[in-house]
Amino acid sequence: VVESAKGEVIAMVGVQQHEEGAAEIRRLRVREDSRGQKIGTTLMQTAVKFCTEHGYLKVTLDTYMDRESAIQLFEKNHFKLQRSRALGDKSLLYFYFDLYSGEKKKE
Repeated sequence: VVESAKGEVIAMVGVQQHEEGAAEIRRLRVREDSRGQKIGTTLMQTAVKFCTEHGYLKVTLDTYMDRESAIQLFEKNHFKLQRSRALGDKSLLYFYFDLYSGEKKKE
């Protein structure tokens, strides 16, 4: 959780074990008036570091196709599009990052 100077929650991220050896990044959110400050990037890097330290081999996450800034963040952090599926009138995109691949993340 990231708080403002006033103690308000402005961002959050969670990590949940998805299956054996795999974690899922959940609820990566940055309040609209706090975007553009690299908070999402910091949260993403913190979540991936947590996964690495806890021995996960793969990290997954998903988002809706209309969230362009989230997709750019995932791609910048070496997440790859695995698949998509229709969910009502929207498309849900599934991404993954293999921690065992040795690919270095850009800071």
